Amino acid sequence: MWGAVHKRLWGLSNERSFLDEAIAAYERGFCFKQDYYNGINFAFLLNVRAAVEEQTGNHAEAIADFVTARRVRNDVLQFCHNALEAGVQSEADKYWILATMWEAAVGLENDADASKWEHQAEEATTEDWMLGSTRSQLDKLRELLVISPLRLLRD
Repeated sequence: MWGAVHKRLWGLSNERSFLDEAIAAYERGFCFKQDYYNGINFAFLLNVRAAVEEQTGNHAEAIADFVTARRVRNDVLQFCHNALEAGVQSEADKYWILATMWEAAVGLENDADASKWEHQAEEATTEDWMLGSTRSQLDKLRELLVISPLRLLRD
């Protein structure tokens, strides 16, 4: 909850302290719980901070955050697979697991898996707002991927 509050405050104010606090909260939650919810939010916010660092010319920190986000997404995918294998409690839970896999695949720039998880998430959605929320986050993520600091290494 602490991470979500600060993520929202960052979105409203662009005040760096809110972004850093949100990242720290989601990182603690992810390390403690080893879950997909904290993990996918942690990864997303690392990409946000990478973009901020890139804008200030701090390329090394931007690359570090971007690479860490990729590593977290790989862990998140494993937690999602484990959750699906264990059986989900509700249709809503199933949707959020599939949506998280979709976001992780997009963040890893794996178009084939992203398409697969997108279709499965669409089939599992129980409320229109859920899909809207996911697509909104993915739109933001795709914008961050376009300005990836890793492009400096590719050129």
